[in-house]
Amino acid sequence: TKPKDSTFDMDRFWRHSLSCSLIADRIVSKKLVRIEQAPTFRAYWMGCLLHDIGKVIIGYFFPLRYAELRHYIEANPQFSFRRAETELGNIATHDYLGRLMLIKSGVQIELVEAVGFHHELSASSPPLIHLIHLANQLSKDMGMGYSPGERGTYSAAMMRHFSIDAQQVRALRNDIHEGIAESINNHIEQCRPNTAMATAS
Repeated sequence: TKPKDSTFDMDRFWRHSLSCSLIADRIVSKKLVRIEQAPTFRAYWMGCLLHDIGKVIIGYFFPLRYAELRHYIEANPQFSFRRAETELGNIATHDYLGRLMLIKSGVQIELVEAVGFHHELSASSPPLIHLIHLANQLSKDMGMGYSPGERGTYSAAMMRHFSIDAQQVRALRNDIHEGIAESINNHIEQCRPNTAMATAS
């Protein structure tokens, strides 16, 4: 359970993570960008769901650090969580902590690397990392980032990898945006316990 002194917003966290998975699924299933050796559904769905899992670690186990980051973001609402981490010393960042946790959990190395490096892309990054990065930034631009008000910051390496430019990113966002919020709500409702059944039992 969440410590009483933590202000971590788990609902916002899952909405952002789920939006990334749904966006990635639309990109792949509708072939909205050219992906050589497209990742499997399981890889990109789980990678998107878990890409920010390090934020949970910070929020639950380092509430003072989390509060420091939140206050910084509130004062600079255009900054992403990752930018705030950089500005405040780059100490045990959420991507690093997420990678450590998944290593300890024994998950596939493909997933470990996707979570650990979704903010650090290069020409040699595998397609899965580029896809998670793109879905993550699109989610922010659609108002579904973890931090309200943050905007997407698209890696130049990702843009080259998918051979897209800023205009195509905007078109992609407009293409995907319709129905995403409703899909997220439907998925979340399906995952919530049925309170009526719980009461009856």
